Amino acid sequence: MNKSQLKTPYFMINESKLIENLEKAKHLKEISGVKLVLALKCFSTWGVFDIIKPYLDGSTSSGPFEVKLGHEAFGGETHAYSVGYTEDDVREVADICDKMIFNSQSQLAAYRHIVEGKASLGLRLNPGVSYAGQDLANPARKYSRLGVQADHIDSSVFDSIDGVMFHMNCENKDVDAFIGLLDAISEQFGDHLDKLDWVSMGGGVFFTWPGYDIDKLGAALKAFSEKHGVQMYLEPGEAIITKTTDLVVTVVDIVENEKKTAIVNSATEATVWIR
Repeated sequence: MNKSQLKTPYFMINESKLIENLEKAKHLKEISGVKLVLALKCFSTWGVFDIIKPYLDGSTSSGPFEVKLGHEAFGGETHAYSVGYTEDDVREVADICDKMIFNSQSQLAAYRHIVEGKASLGLRLNPGVSYAGQDLANPARKYSRLGVQADHIDSSVFDSIDGVMFHMNCENKDVDAFIGLLDAISEQFGDHLDKLDWVSMGGGVFFTWPGYDIDKLGAALKAFSEKHGVQMYLEPGEAIITKTTDLVVTVVDIVENEKKTAIVNSATEATVWIR
């Protein structure tokens, strides 16, 4: 079937461009030792998982259904994270995830007994610094519900968890800005990180963007890993698929009111992750 026979709307993914991004991801892994897990909240088109899987180490999630998808369709490491779990949620995924990351100390305390012995325990921290072009995507904004802030941490928690996750970037194309965040985290949380096995820096790091200095990023991640004795993770989503995909639509009407506006058979929300 050729493109003219397909009914719109549909996504058209350029395989060669996807592989170009994946080769950059492979290079970053080789020079830094970082592990990469695909953020399914950004991209969950399992039709191309077979192309992506050989390059990445697993997947990460924002809820139980994504945990199941990662476990069943992607493989590798399956990271489970959600802003808020119910007890049923935790029981549903505890046996199929490799890492369970809680958003708060209260959720960790309430449900850790379900996870212990099954998955590695983690906690999301809010470093109070971030790189985001809009307030909605800024986890360090005032009243943020995302992660435990430094002045709220019970330091004893680091004796009973395996790792932490920071997610404080959104479309960050500036390697020096990211390194600045790494330095701030190392200074603020370094003594705690030294006790852990792994640290995830989340997603939003646009290392596949044209001209991005991957070697500089790799060196910074490797230095952080060696300084604190931890396995580093990134959770790329858009970085894997950027500039690979088009949303193909049909113009169903043209409305004219001082200017012409095309009406298409799709919604703007469907294009949020497409570049």
